[in-house]
Amino acid sequence: KSLSDWIKAQWSKKQSVCELEIFSNPLICVGDIVTINYPSNGLDGTQKFIVSSINNSFDGGLSTKITTRSIYSS
Repeated sequence: KSLSDWIKAQWSKKQSVCELEIFSNPLICVGDIVTINYPSNGLDGTQKFIVSSINNSFDGGLSTKITTRSIYSS
């Protein structure tokens, strides 16, 4: 019950979605919680995001692209 209440509270708020190309990190998994520090876009590193998609590729070096969605703590 408490998990369903938390999910309902998260999805009822407007979510921010960020697509990022990051330093290669094959250890990041879908479901990981990350913070983003990018002050020019209003992200000061205190907001939490959940990783929803990962794309690792190799073309002369490992490249990692992730998609994240904001989460809110209550």
